[in-house]
Amino acid sequence: MRTLLISWQKKLLLILIPVILFALVFVSYRLAIENPGGNDFLARWTGAHYWLVEKVNPYDEEVSLAAQVAFYGRAADPTVGESLAHFYYPLYSMLFFGPFGLLSYPLARAIMTTLLVIALPALLWMGLRIANWKPGVVMTAVLLSFSGGIIGIMLGFVMTRIIAAYAGWRTLVSWEAILLAFCVSVGVGVLFGVY
Repeated sequence: MRTLLISWQKKLLLILIPVILFALVFVSYRLAIENPGGNDFLARWTGAHYWLVEKVNPYDEEVSLAAQVAFYGRAADPTVGESLAHFYYPLYSMLFFGPFGLLSYPLARAIMTTLLVIALPALLWMGLRIANWKPGVVMTAVLLSFSGGIIGIMLGFVMTRIIAAYAGWRTLVSWEAILLAFCVSVGVGVLFGVY
């Protein structure tokens, strides 16, 4: 019976993980389309894109100007504190940024955002494993509850965006509702984790 349960759980995970990854990329892509412009990833993407697609040296002034135009809609004015968006990274960083340069910026930004969302809990888990830290029952319940609450918040944002996109509704997510749901998640997790 235990083997059947584990097998069922693995199958469910094999279905849920790709669905959640697709939803994260989709929502990040929609956000990148709705909120164009840049962040610190834009200079890296511009350098990689110009190097691989346009065949221009990523350290060239033309690349910096293209990133500035994407940031500000014009050349940057450093006298008012605007970033010149130079590609300052060593060329071997193209091993990481290069594949993103082959994609359109909104899609590259969506995939990068998704990678960062996945990397945070993965690095936490790896750090705990490396430190050989085995938390007690209460700490495990708290950690799982917090992570469950955070995943719930992310899925709530994802689902409201998807519903709003397909149904044409305007959705509003209040911080009070998020805080209440998070506290309930943590409370239930700690309560049932301890007892």
